[in-house]
Amino acid sequence: MPCLKTALSPASLSARLHNVWQAIQIVWHAAPRLFVAWALLILLQGILPVATVYLMRWTVDALAITVNSATAANLRTAGGITLGLALVLLAVELLRSLQTWVTTAQSEHVTDAVKAQIHAQATRLDLSFYEDPNYYDMLHRARNEANHMPLSLVQNLGALIQNSITLLAMMGVLLPYGAWVPFALLLGTAPALLITFRFNRRQNAWRLKRTPLVRRTYYYDHLLTSLDAVAEQRLFALGQTFIQRYVTARATLRTERLSFAQQEALTQLFAKTLGLLTVAVTLGILAWQTITTGGTLGELALFYQAINQGQRLAGTLFGSLGQIYRNLLFIDNLLAFLALSPRLPEQPNATQSRPLTLREAIRIENVSFQYPGAQTFALTDFSLTIPAGKLTAIV
Repeated sequence: MPCLKTALSPASLSARLHNVWQAIQIVWHAAPRLFVAWALLILLQGILPVATVYLMRWTVDALAITVNSATAANLRTAGGITLGLALVLLAVELLRSLQTWVTTAQSEHVTDAVKAQIHAQATRLDLSFYEDPNYYDMLHRARNEANHMPLSLVQNLGALIQNSITLLAMMGVLLPYGAWVPFALLLGTAPALLITFRFNRRQNAWRLKRTPLVRRTYYYDHLLTSLDAVAEQRLFALGQTFIQRYVTARATLRTERLSFAQQEALTQLFAKTLGLLTVAVTLGILAWQTITTGGTLGELALFYQAINQGQRLAGTLFGSLGQIYRNLLFIDNLLAFLALSPRLPEQPNATQSRPLTLREAIRIENVSFQYPGAQTFALTDFSLTIPAGKLTAIV
């Protein structure tokens, strides 16, 4: 099937960027109002952490002044700033809860919308597609892995935008204390991004390779547990055979998945340790500069908050980039499946034409058939006569 081979080829960068836009359109059309609410929540949550850092600095400075001079004016100032900080922190939690609800609602709508597209495509394609194992591999990935990926992609894009806003603001906070500070934060988290890209690429290649084996485990499980197959299974004593094949397939998949997980955990541990060392050195240098230049406790609090959040945000931002890359690899499967076209399109007036009446018989004479890619013929010089008005079964 040429169309299936084309659909399974690696997507170019421009095609992947186009897939991002297609995923956004899927989420938008599924629930436009929720999409707008989600976008507003992303912007607000990107700004509030910066306000928290500044309010923390002002709170510490105000409390230090109040401790040294507990006047009524100083107490009112410290109380007002502390109240403002508490309100901002409450707003952060409120927005986080709202985003959780919006995300859940979006997930339900997007899942239904994508399932509807998959069902419509499955009923539109020719019967010949159902004779090709590559089609079933694509259908399996679209149905079991990619149906939720458009929403996941858009959510990771939102996290990327939100964290970028906050990270840029944090860099602006730290920039007056040295142009090297933002660079150090990014440098400490860059290895994690490279590791994420590498493992996502390897994992996607593994999923493409192992889709037939995964489908086989689903098939063995169906044969062992469904009413449709139980009679033949008992008649030919195939229960233990299918159990052993299922266990063998699952052992292969489990071993390979755990190997991936172990390698990723070790490399991520190294990357995170490097990031923590970078933060510790940066914070130590800034603290020393503050002490030697007569800085305030509020500045130390600002450094800690900004660097801690900056390092976390940089890691999250790079993690979002890795997740976006992973989502795009999976969305390739969904969009490739939806892009398949029937080779035998319906005639425009097929449903309106008069049905033909079979008067005598249908005759098949000397027909040979070979499946694509097969070495032998399934039928050779096959002849058959199906009389009119008779019900004929070919077994």
